[in-house]
Amino acid sequence: MLSAAQALGNFGLGALADRWGHKQVLVLSGFIGALSLLLAWVAPTEWWYFVIFVCSGIAMAGYQLSSFSIVMLFSTNELRPLYIATANTFNVPVMALAPIGAGWLAGEMGYVGLFGVLAAFGVIGTLVMQWKVRLPQKAPLTESIGQA
Repeated sequence: MLSAAQALGNFGLGALADRWGHKQVLVLSGFIGALSLLLAWVAPTEWWYFVIFVCSGIAMAGYQLSSFSIVMLFSTNELRPLYIATANTFNVPVMALAPIGAGWLAGEMGYVGLFGVLAAFGVIGTLVMQWKVRLPQKAPLTESIGQA
């Protein structure tokens, strides 16, 4: 379910990113990811996890599709490798420490508490991105590379 939803999400969100923009796809993916956590928090039966995994797969597709692309919107041609390397470098500590922190939190609060806390972080992070992140106003990436 997760992989199929992610594969289908790539097609749909890719088309949406072309029309709507990568920031909006990241915001949508953030809300879908938070929705999957909220559903996991309140799921009355295990059958709900089919929907939860579909939502998670779609959210992951959006994150993977647009997070790399949005970094390129902030850089010039000359600094693009530096921006990509910096963005990837700053992601590593979060990706390494998040599972440890989530495991500790699950041990302290249980999975229900973990899902609630992570859903709150997801909603807050998504709202901050929507309201505070401003994209630079410049030519589209294809024009700045010279492929117009």
